Amino acid sequence: GGNLHGFKRIFLIPTQWNEKNPFEPMKVPSYLMTGGDAFFWGSDSVSKPGKFFGQSATLESEINENPVIIPGGLKTFATRTLPWYYLNRLLRVGFNGDTAWFSNNVTATYPGKTVIKQEGEFIQDGTDVFIPALWKASREIIAYSEEGYKSRTWKLPDTWDTVKTVDIYRITLRGLELKSPKDKVLPGQYLKLSLSADEGISIVPSGTDPNQDLEVGASGEVTFIGIDEETRGSWQKSYGSDGYSIPGAGNKIPANTEISFLNGTTNIWQQETRDIQAIKNPEGKENIASSWSDPLHEIMEFSFTDGKEHEVAIYFLDWDRKDRWSVVDILDANSQKVLHSYNLTDFAQGIYLRYKMKGNLQCRLTNVWTRRVQKSPDVGFSAIFFDTGRR
Repeated sequence: GGNLHGFKRIFLIPTQWNEKNPFEPMKVPSYLMTGGDAFFWGSDSVSKPGKFFGQSATLESEINENPVIIPGGLKTFATRTLPWYYLNRLLRVGFNGDTAWFSNNVTATYPGKTVIKQEGEFIQDGTDVFIPALWKASREIIAYSEEGYKSRTWKLPDTWDTVKTVDIYRITLRGLELKSPKDKVLPGQYLKLSLSADEGISIVPSGTDPNQDLEVGASGEVTFIGIDEETRGSWQKSYGSDGYSIPGAGNKIPANTEISFLNGTTNIWQQETRDIQAIKNPEGKENIASSWSDPLHEIMEFSFTDGKEHEVAIYFLDWDRKDRWSVVDILDANSQKVLHSYNLTDFAQGIYLRYKMKGNLQCRLTNVWTRRVQKSPDVGFSAIFFDTGRR
């Protein structure tokens, strides 16, 4: 309901009501469970996920009061759903009870109010927000203030480094209304704003139509070839003709390929072994049992710069037989759309997942933890191999 600059489709999200005992946020990532009201049912107490990891709003009371204008809907969206959506696009790195750490140098604290910073700069300070609209293909920031302020400066994202002036639109029930054209960006990529109480604005680079580019375009393609449970650690006759990445044993990345890792650390189970499940070490005589792993989730980002299709084989090994349970998702790096998903269990003997990849993609690994099944200690891969065509 409502028409707050295309926000009505953001309101139509799966939510959880009446969740008195939320899942541990460092055990279950946002994309494996729905959001919901940030407050415990029947009380004014904010739940731990709501304080540090964000939770969307049900908007139940606002819609029941008036389904046409949704009173308070802009505030609820801007201060809860918007930061929730932003944080959900990041990986959760750590949490000590007072601070939550995310990828991209984002932190969240709760000194009596929600405070989110990116590289030390505020993007949410209680009910004042300045957060990118990540569902848009073009650059846009939503700013809002419940009480209003004068001459507050905010840091623009790094992706705005070439922007010299911005157009500012006021968000209304009638749509967007131009408030201030060609506002100058200050040195250091800062923007000075003044907002009235309960005012929301859309900020775009000057000349950008904020009503267009609602869909983020695709950046990659993937085809799942299948699994290989026969090769195990003896990869050299089957994979890696173009290159490889083996935790603890080195990398040989093809010239037309870029790979980066978010979250995770090198874990060495056994530096040297003759066990056939362990990966043959290209730098030694023995095999190596290792992984790049994280207790919750991690991402490998692939960028193939030659416009061609490449074969990628990822090896997984539950070396110490801890009943690991992993979900392996291949996502479009730009749109974040899941292009393929594989539920991985029973891989103590080792298994390869084989793909054909093109463009920019992410491989997201997630450890599966439930209240009934709590055995799996972490998630990770033991090797990645690159080929232009399997030998």
